[in-house]
Amino acid sequence: MIRPSCNVLPPNTRSVKPAAAATARSFACSRIRAYPHFCTPLAPMLRRSSQLSEAEVNNKREELLQLLLEQNPEMTDVLFDFATPQKINLESFMNQHFRFNVSLKRFAYLTGRSLSAFKRDFAAVFSTTPSRWLTHKRLLEARFLIESERRKPSEIYLEVGFEDLSHFSFAFKKKFGLNASVLLQRAH
Repeated sequence: MIRPSCNVLPPNTRSVKPAAAATARSFACSRIRAYPHFCTPLAPMLRRSSQLSEAEVNNKREELLQLLLEQNPEMTDVLFDFATPQKINLESFMNQHFRFNVSLKRFAYLTGRSLSAFKRDFAAVFSTTPSRWLTHKRLLEARFLIESERRKPSEIYLEVGFEDLSHFSFAFKKKFGLNASVLLQRAH
């Protein structure tokens, strides 16, 4: 017997009391109206026992996969693509996602690279280090938001990828030679 790893369950219901989990299961199944012939037999199975046999889980997984493919045949390429993930265009990705405050290791993973390959490819594309480029790009975005949209530094520092206002203010003044709040006053 194995514990069900049912994708129908909300993640926060896996460690709650059985009665609450059963309510959550029936709620989750009621939300999947496109698959009633999948959920209807599933609810009694889950109520019967908190554990399902491996055969039951595999059977339900296969049923769900068939239902998904019947309704969305274009998902075949997504569900059955077992190719090794490939590197994505670094320049395009970074220009779209520089505002996210994530580690370089995470950016490397998201672009399909090891950390060292990410830094090497980044230097080849942008002719600088990732940290310097990210700070520069975020500060340019912040300046644009302050000058053109007249937004306060306290409103935008998180939006452009800085962790705290004091670091943002220090970096902004170092880059542009004046405080962000002074730039805001001049923009009015």
